Amino acid sequence: MDVNTADRERLLRVPGLGVKAVDRLLDVRRFKALTLEDVRRLSRGIEKLKPFIVTDDWRPGALTDRADLRERLAPPPRQMSLF
Repeated sequence: MDVNTADRERLLRVPGLGVKAVDRLLDVRRFKALTLEDVRRLSRGIEKLKPFIVTDDWRPGALTDRADLRERLAPPPRQMSLF
């Protein structure tokens, strides 16, 4: 969920964001676009939030969108011998 465009009710449904944190996020985003560092400062724990939020500099699916994902995760194929 994009923290820069989501309304208050949707932000309250994100695990790890409480009422105070959501109110602070809404206040700050009136003046500037929120980054991951801003969310880290305004909430308690960022590791719990990272899979659920999108900011200007963070997307949870960034790793899976990479073109070289197969090379990064799988070993190169090799021919097996019969003997």
